[in-house]
Amino acid sequence: MDYSEMIFLLEKTFCAEPVKESDILNAELEIGTSFSPSHRFFLSKFGASLGNIVELAGIFNYPDKSSPPQWMDVIRYTKELRKDLKGDIPGNSIFVSHDGSEDTFYIDPDLKNSDGESPVFVWGPGVEGKKVAASFAEFVVDIANDKLDY
Repeated sequence: MDYSEMIFLLEKTFCAEPVKESDILNAELEIGTSFSPSHRFFLSKFGASLGNIVELAGIFNYPDKSSPPQWMDVIRYTKELRKDLKGDIPGNSIFVSHDGSEDTFYIDPDLKNSDGESPVFVWGPGVEGKKVAASFAEFVVDIANDKLDY
């Protein structure tokens, strides 16, 4: 799969460091499901991202617990999402991001296309469970280009 546009956009943001495959596998064990190919690529190349396009939860080294982390932790936020929206969203959803207000974006890893990609959905007032992108990569590109329709 070609992630060149996603890479181009994310290289303009403040990112954590690339994540080792073993750390990605450990995260998958902790949340009880697998990341899609484009989400896994993002984690392996960027770790997490914070920029003017969007903040993307990820995996990163966080040794200094005396202050809040720079990025959103995909494990922590996924567990909170599942707890807060239990019964409203699929039980093994993966947190992706939020809009800074009331809308939360998540992946349903049980739904996969022929490339193994899972769609991204939004949950918020008036948009409970609306599909906004066919994949994590499409979500990043669409939100960065202000083309996310919901």
